[in-house]
Amino acid sequence: MNITKELKQPRNIAVSSILGFLYAAGNYYWRYGFETTGLIRVILLIVRFLLAFAFVMFVAIPGTRYLQKKMFSSDIDESSFTVSDRKQLIRNCLIFAVCWLPFVIFKYPAAIQPDTWQGIWQFRHSEITGMQPVGYVVLTGLFMKIVNNNVGMFLFSLTGYLCYCYSFGYAMTYVDSLKIKKPVRLALFFLWISSPYTLGYIGVVVKDIHFLAGIMIVTITLMEISWHRKPVTVLQLAKLFGWSLVMYIFRPNGMLILLFIVFFYAIAAFRKKLPWKPILSFVLAIVCGFLITMALNFAYDVHKPKDSLKEALSIPFQQTARYARDHADDTTPEEIEAIDKVIPYSVLAERYDPTIADPVRWNYSGDFSAFVDYLGKAWLPQLMRHPDTYIASFVEQNYYMFSILASTKNISFFEGVTKYYELEYNFDCVGSWMYEDIFDEPSSLLWAREAVSMYCISVMNLPIPWITANVAICCYIVMFCWIMVFPTRKKRNDYSLIYYVPLIATLIMILAAPANQGLPRYLFPIVYLAPLIYIDHARRMSSQPSPSGASS
Repeated sequence: MNITKELKQPRNIAVSSILGFLYAAGNYYWRYGFETTGLIRVILLIVRFLLAFAFVMFVAIPGTRYLQKKMFSSDIDESSFTVSDRKQLIRNCLIFAVCWLPFVIFKYPAAIQPDTWQGIWQFRHSEITGMQPVGYVVLTGLFMKIVNNNVGMFLFSLTGYLCYCYSFGYAMTYVDSLKIKKPVRLALFFLWISSPYTLGYIGVVVKDIHFLAGIMIVTITLMEISWHRKPVTVLQLAKLFGWSLVMYIFRPNGMLILLFIVFFYAIAAFRKKLPWKPILSFVLAIVCGFLITMALNFAYDVHKPKDSLKEALSIPFQQTARYARDHADDTTPEEIEAIDKVIPYSVLAERYDPTIADPVRWNYSGDFSAFVDYLGKAWLPQLMRHPDTYIASFVEQNYYMFSILASTKNISFFEGVTKYYELEYNFDCVGSWMYEDIFDEPSSLLWAREAVSMYCISVMNLPIPWITANVAICCYIVMFCWIMVFPTRKKRNDYSLIYYVPLIATLIMILAAPANQGLPRYLFPIVYLAPLIYIDHARRMSSQPSPSGASS
């Protein structure tokens, strides 16, 4: 390896610097069990940056080049890089289905996530508020109402299981089409089949599973289209529409991600980098999703509370709370008055938790006009005086996404109807306001449910064999591939980067969320697709299309 040559390439310096900075910043707030001084933190920040910079520059980048030469078969036909072999697709889906079937049975009737408990209570008491996706709440309730509570919940968990099997079977079939060598295929299959997050979420009723399947299929289909070697098929258009609609129905941010895709896809289509037909599928999915949601809102008399925007306001509320804790003497009476109309100023300092916005944002008054006044009279002036406090608030809440060490502790698994693990704690929904004794959970399967949970938690601390158990590593993989392709894509290939949009949009939205510690499911699209993104990136970089093919 020529070190001087590596350091002379701007692309290599850029990606190494960006990932080095993220790694150093991501570990800045890691707690060691003893008090760390500012000087120690600065020294560690510099050392971590240099180590991460060197690793990316002299290990990750040359290693990717080496793997490009070793992981693929020599025969290359870019027109075949698509999920077109139906027999292979069915076979892959069946393999996942057989391997995962015991895990959905172990959790009978299902493992229920607390948000789902909230939706069950709202449906049963006809008090749907829209705080959970209305379509998801109604589907869960209808499954229980049409059959019975136990069987209905089990059948609904089966729909999530089938979504998992199809989306991973689809991903595996796409990998097969890239002509990857058998040992790599087997390693990837083992990685996916045994990941604590796949095994841990089979049989769990949670909105993120269906959403995850939708975003995986949409992203992989965009990968196929971005090669731009074949006309877009009716089947691809149908898949984009159907799974985009699933994204819209099952998670509120699904609609926002679709809007991101439409915006950037329209630009690419205008520049003739992509065929224009798929944009119709996305627009139609957004329209249908909106109409379905409005119809359900009317049918079930859904009325959102006036403070429903509080989740989207987590960042400014957290920054104001940290300012109240650290700079109470530097807060004017006018600022206190403006803040008090939005969130009670007197409790901000004591309720502020650097890792989660819930203790602060749940006190939002819901007065949007007062919120606008608060931005101009308090939030902005305090930002100008102490921008470091605002930055610290943002980084400390989100560092789990970029701290490999912290991500090994990002535990969130659901064992049964009421029991679940989150971070360092074991919870039980019994006693919660939303819990009702309506399920019959067989005690004979308790040992199996506990064994699955213990396996998943144990494997979380082995991030190298199970890369998909570490959120930070997967975020770095996706960002590494995305940044690496920018300076060279015109020289090597004229393909579009549209398939990165759902993943980057997911990253951005999670950064603005109330919390990500203990909520790894928010990042499952990145966690599961990171290995595929890396393989696809390596294949594209190893491909040398003809000029005519590149501009087709």
